[in-house]
Amino acid sequence: MKNRVQCWKSVVLVVLMLASLLTASVPVEAVGGRDASMTITANPFAQSVAKGETAEYTITVKNTGSEDITVQLSTSQGGECNGYTSQVDQITEVIGAGESEQTNLRVNVTETAGESCETTVTGVGNEQAIPPGASAQEDVTVTTSVDGDATNEMWAVELLTADPISRTWGGDNLVNWEIEVKNKGRTNATITLELQDDDAPGCNPMELDGELSQTTLSIDNDSSEFVDLDIAVPEGQEAKKQCWNIHAEVTNDPQGNSTDDLAVDLTIPELHECTSILIDELLSIDPGQTKSTTITFTNTGNSQWSVNAAVSGSQANWVDFDGPSSGTLPYNTDDDTKSFDFDISPDDSLSSGDEVILTIVGKDGNGPIKCSSDLVIRLGQSHGASVGLSKAQMSNVKPGENDSTDIIVTNQGNGQEVMRVSVIIPDGWSAKLDGTLVTGVGSTTVTLGSKHGSDKQESLTLEVFVPEDALADEIITIQVSVTPNSGGIAYDMVDATVTVAPTHGMLVSTSAEDQTGKSNEFVYFPFTIENTGNTADSFRLSVIGQTTTPEWSTHFIWEDGDETPVTQISIPARTEKQAILVVKIEGEEELANTRLTVRVTNTGDSNTGDDNGDGIPDNQAEM
Repeated sequence: MKNRVQCWKSVVLVVLMLASLLTASVPVEAVGGRDASMTITANPFAQSVAKGETAEYTITVKNTGSEDITVQLSTSQGGECNGYTSQVDQITEVIGAGESEQTNLRVNVTETAGESCETTVTGVGNEQAIPPGASAQEDVTVTTSVDGDATNEMWAVELLTADPISRTWGGDNLVNWEIEVKNKGRTNATITLELQDDDAPGCNPMELDGELSQTTLSIDNDSSEFVDLDIAVPEGQEAKKQCWNIHAEVTNDPQGNSTDDLAVDLTIPELHECTSILIDELLSIDPGQTKSTTITFTNTGNSQWSVNAAVSGSQANWVDFDGPSSGTLPYNTDDDTKSFDFDISPDDSLSSGDEVILTIVGKDGNGPIKCSSDLVIRLGQSHGASVGLSKAQMSNVKPGENDSTDIIVTNQGNGQEVMRVSVIIPDGWSAKLDGTLVTGVGSTTVTLGSKHGSDKQESLTLEVFVPEDALADEIITIQVSVTPNSGGIAYDMVDATVTVAPTHGMLVSTSAEDQTGKSNEFVYFPFTIENTGNTADSFRLSVIGQTTTPEWSTHFIWEDGDETPVTQISIPARTEKQAILVVKIEGEEELANTRLTVRVTNTGDSNTGDDNGDGIPDNQAEM
């Protein structure tokens, strides 16, 4: 509208300038000497107004002559001006030479007016000189048209809103529309508003409460006021679409037909919401133990939906549902709940006393989490230990000497525990367990931290003493075990073995160093060989020298009566055997004799040294 007026103003200005140029360049000359001279212009040259309104123009008359003039104005209209009337006000003042006067032209546009009308204002100017010169006549034409965008009604109302007419509920307790109530009539109007239920297709009957902030308004013509439509949505409102119609009516319209309507609607979508509660919020469970509990979901949405129970948390693998973990969450029943049972079976991957939070969630199917509850698991203690040895066998320990190994005890439970380490020592043997002498059964205690900590392991020394009389073929076993300090079945056990190093030694003795006999008779020299070592050895017998030449014949036999000659005998450890040197007397003369040197060699003893200083290697003996 404003753009159109500005456009017309621009056209008028151009026409006015052209008219000024024309009137300036072609003055009206009076007949016979001093004739009157003037110009007439209009501002604007064109206007558009609504039916029932009046277009006003400013008419300017300028005296371009040298004498004062008076002007008589009149209007005339073209043949297309049905429904248009015009009136121009007269200029009653005398217009001095070179001066201007203004007056008003009014063009009335009635309800039956056509599209446009040209109105011409004609002015006749007369000089006031005596005798007067010829009069001057000038005119100007303006165009008046009907503005189709403007109302021509006396009473009219319009409802508008900048808010979306169709809304989807987003969770607010109050949904608001701002409604513009516009008076489009030509006079002040009293307008009433009414909120009505709209039963258009897809709309449910009215259930939600709606309220208009005002229902009666007094509004000037071409003005607006704003009212609020508030819809209260209670929590848990059932999913539905509800529609309203706002009806506006101008009450002071005598015809009673000035109304307008604005339809709005609100869709309450399906809401899948819930709350949850656990029967137990804290459970103390030992590793390997299983406890059960229940979670119950309550539907706080506005429709039934499928709830999927799941577990989140670092130890979610501890949980197993007892049966299906999903089901329908009912709505608008006597009990809008669904419960799920589940078992918790923790391992000992954490230390005793640690607390783990398991979050039990309710999902909208496989979609987002709608509610959850936290279950705290206080982990109990697991028990166990392992025992090992730095060396499982102590080999070749000489009698009278000792050897040791480290006992390594490791806590395999998840908490601190006092444990008993025990050893069983064979009869006749002794040991020290961490410095304490043990014969038979002995034990000591150790305190170990959780297997998840740095103090889970401890070492103890087991020192074993080999008895002087231990035999080389003995392999003894020492049982090492770790048990709870309070008793019970052993957590673990291991065997330490000890082998005895072989030792060699012998004693050779005889009770008959001299024997007498007849020629060609045999004489017998019995002697005893004692194996003082701890292992069975073989002993070689030999005569290494005689004083008689030629030597008398000799051989060795066992004492058991067997006359079979032998050169070597085997004697078990710590035992003795008797052998016999058999000598045949071969001398013919009276008092003939021979002196024999007999050597016994331990073939199992490689020690050829002479530690005792008798001049004979230690692995030998002589008679």
